Amino acid sequence: VDLPNAAGAAEKGERIVLTIRPDDTIQLNGMDLAKDEAVARVRRLNAANVKLPVIISGDRRASLGVGIELLSELKAAGVEKASFQVTGK
Repeated sequence: VDLPNAAGAAEKGERIVLTIRPDDTIQLNGMDLAKDEAVARVRRLNAANVKLPVIISGDRRASLGVGIELLSELKAAGVEKASFQVTGK
């Protein structure tokens, strides 16, 4: 994934990684899934009290809309900590 450049703090420890590839397809921890299924799996983890931070690793060629929709759906699913992964400047 070709990440965008921006300043940001590194996440440490266990986390959930959602990857948006250049063709706007999504992976959850390396597994190909539809966006709805990825969000549903994260929701189930939250319901089981596994409240890990979620990192959205979006390729710079992916659609911005997909990333915004994904973030919005994660927040609606109860995710308290979600952020976009970037490369440092």
